Amino acid sequence: MTDRLDMTAVYLRPIWDSCDELIAKAKEGLDNVLFDTLIGTGVSGSIFVPLLARELGCYWAIARKSNDGSHSFNAIEGDIGERWVFVDDLVDSGATLKRVQRQVDNWTDRHNWETEFAGTYLYYEGMRRTGYFPANHIFGYASVDCECERCID
Repeated sequence: MTDRLDMTAVYLRPIWDSCDELIAKAKEGLDNVLFDTLIGTGVSGSIFVPLLARELGCYWAIARKSNDGSHSFNAIEGDIGERWVFVDDLVDSGATLKRVQRQVDNWTDRHNWETEFAGTYLYYEGMRRTGYFPANHIFGYASVDCECERCID
């Protein structure tokens, strides 16, 4: 390869450099989770979620950010099954997760489709929390009050 100007953000680097490893960890981390859909958002979600879904043999969707400048009028692109997992690099305040949950609820209500949020899978190892978190996990500042199995252990 020739010299290049690398404009890749730090949070995107693992998707390119370690995609096979991330997929293997996700397969292991989601092994006992009942779901048929992965949902992501943003650039990282648009890259990683379809790749992971193909490997896991499940549906996938991308929840668009309101300002993404798309040629589509859909707030969500893809297919949503009966139980979905939110896939992201990190969750800090929980605002993105809440936005995606609202988008999925609004979109599925509009189309008279029932689906259930199964939990969150965080893949970015550069952060302190990675792996699967059940739907009842509380992210953000209130996480000290969370009583899910992951936090009690």
